[in-house]
Amino acid sequence: MIKMVSHRQRLYKLIDSMGVTCPLLKDTRWEFMHGVSDFIDNRRHEIISHYAELSQNAPASAFDPSISWWIINSAVSSLTLTVKNLTRSMQGKATLLSLQDESIERVRSELLVELQIDYDVIHPESVDDHDKDDILQHGLFSVSRKKVVKHIEGLNFWCIQNFPLLDEANKSNVVNCVGQLLMEVVEGLSQIVSLRDDNNDASDQAIPPALPQDYAKLSSHKMLVNEAKQELVAKVLKECQEGHFSFTNA
Repeated sequence: MIKMVSHRQRLYKLIDSMGVTCPLLKDTRWEFMHGVSDFIDNRRHEIISHYAELSQNAPASAFDPSISWWIINSAVSSLTLTVKNLTRSMQGKATLLSLQDESIERVRSELLVELQIDYDVIHPESVDDHDKDDILQHGLFSVSRKKVVKHIEGLNFWCIQNFPLLDEANKSNVVNCVGQLLMEVVEGLSQIVSLRDDNNDASDQAIPPALPQDYAKLSSHKMLVNEAKQELVAKVLKECQEGHFSFTNA
């Protein structure tokens, strides 16, 4: 993608015909990744026509994308739009930590259902030999190749037309790439938590009704003191409920 973006920005004739330049791929943040992949996907016809007109002596930077590349780019554009919208919604000044967690879980659940990704450990001995080749797995996530193909065909009409034109090797490679991408993004969303314990694992404490910027202003010492206070209050309340302690005797 970097090679294509670099090439696109130097082609003044094509830029004039489209009336716009390709955005910079500054880094791997979702905002930029979606901006570039969506730009390329929406101007596919002009870009393909441009490469078809290039001479045999075109510079090495004139990367000529294949059908497989275009399909994978469409998948990236679609998925990064979902994640970009999620990250934007979480950056609101009045968004509480608890609401951030709810937003992440909602999008993660929607992706699991929409993409029909299963969340479970697959034991090879429990899978028929016929089904082993149909299942892609990444960690605790798995998805059927047939479901990935269905997802690819639902991206846009161009993918519906051109995916069948690939030979079996390229079809398999595209399905593998898109399937792994989908599962890795869902797995990444599963690892995002608002609160972590001393071992950097997800904390089982209730998420306080606080804004992220409130926590950012706290020093590490104050955070530890507040956590100790919360644990002490919780302990006292529990002892009161069990009848071992009363405030009148304190």
